[in-house]
Amino acid sequence: MSSYCNPPGRIVDFTPRLARRAASRYRERGLDKAALRMVECPEQRGIEGATALGVGSGAGAIQIELLRRGVEHTVEPRSLARL
Repeated sequence: MSSYCNPPGRIVDFTPRLARRAASRYRERGLDKAALRMVECPEQRGIEGATALGVGSGAGAIQIELLRRGVEHTVEPRSLARL
């Protein structure tokens, strides 16, 4: 089980239940304002064909949006250890 910081800065356990809820919220409403800024900033600089490093941003909504907008691959730090 991994942890992440929620908006108030508290560290909480990112459980499967929390992941399902976050994914459901993303499917219904899209990205929240903070996540949208994290996608729009690199998009403005050009992301076509790039690889994005995921850093534990939750259920993967940011990575999905980056892929939709032109990023070619996303990589999680755990998978880098295998390279």
